[in-house]
Amino acid sequence: MKFKAAVIEQFNEGPVLTEFELEPLCEGEILVKIESAGICGSDFHIFSGRDPRIRLPMIPGHEGVGIVSDFKGVINDIKGERLKHGDRIIWDRGLVCGRCFYCAVEKKPYLCANRRVYGITMSVSDRPFPNGCYSQFIKLSRQTNTVKADSRIPPETLVPVGCSGATSYHAVEEADLKGGETVLIQGPGPLGIFTSLFCREKGAGEIIMSGSSKSRRRMELSKNFGVKHLMYRDTMKLEEQAEFINEITGGKGADVVFEMAGTSGAIETGQCFINRGGKYIIAGVAVPVGAVGIDIYENLVRKNATVKGIWVSDTSHLLKAFNVAEKYKTSLGKLISRRYSLEDARAAIESVNDKDVLKSVIMP
Repeated sequence: MKFKAAVIEQFNEGPVLTEFELEPLCEGEILVKIESAGICGSDFHIFSGRDPRIRLPMIPGHEGVGIVSDFKGVINDIKGERLKHGDRIIWDRGLVCGRCFYCAVEKKPYLCANRRVYGITMSVSDRPFPNGCYSQFIKLSRQTNTVKADSRIPPETLVPVGCSGATSYHAVEEADLKGGETVLIQGPGPLGIFTSLFCREKGAGEIIMSGSSKSRRRMELSKNFGVKHLMYRDTMKLEEQAEFINEITGGKGADVVFEMAGTSGAIETGQCFINRGGKYIIAGVAVPVGAVGIDIYENLVRKNATVKGIWVSDTSHLLKAFNVAEKYKTSLGKLISRRYSLEDARAAIESVNDKDVLKSVIMP
């Protein structure tokens, strides 16, 4: 059987719609018919050559939801449910070895030294194949962790859970909220939106969203996910932003600041808003951004503050994010701004730069 996929052959060109032949399944593999593929900011980094992990040619797309079309052997999802033809599933985008120090000893598989990622680190010459979600089909290896999803939930609603949702849950989990904290989130994209939702679920008190006036639609939408205060950073000087936060916190500053914008500028300002004993969680940086200036004495040492970097996620974060997403499926449906065909993959990728677009998806 033949299938089509959008292939990046050269950076900043294409993707090229290409036809391939499906190879027979190996034991434990699952053939999934893609229903919806998410467009992530990382996909634009891949397309433009900013991600150092990329090997061309490759099929992008690490966020996917689809229908089990075929499989070989007896396969259960991570909840122990037997998979069958026609089941809708979502899967962990990362494949880990389970044997390295970080997998076997540290129990932090997201740091696996041998981690591979569907739609990011795999080329068209790697197996399993197809291995990206900008495709009519994807083949999942026997090491892939899957979650069976409710067929009544629109597939595009669940798509962001696979990356933005799981990574955001990891960040909020590392923040170790006790309840009642004042939280500042930098960046009203999918990462920031999910972070606000998970902070609300963890009992955070005041949630502040910081973003640009060019992202006004995203900023307003964040109110549906627990955000109480909007801070338009491009209309305020740094001192005015600090004063805005101090008015909300009684002069203390934010207990936790989440960097979800992915820019060095966000980090240089975000450090100023942490209170004494507070935490700065950096999760938005997915590609190299260079050195960032930090006022060690004023913003870290004197505050006894904690700075925590967050790298991707593991299956536990995926499942926890998925469980919350099922609960808020109606609200999460509002995140989807545009739907594209596979033939319009380039337009879909470029839409991440449109501040009026929160989340685009490809519907093969």
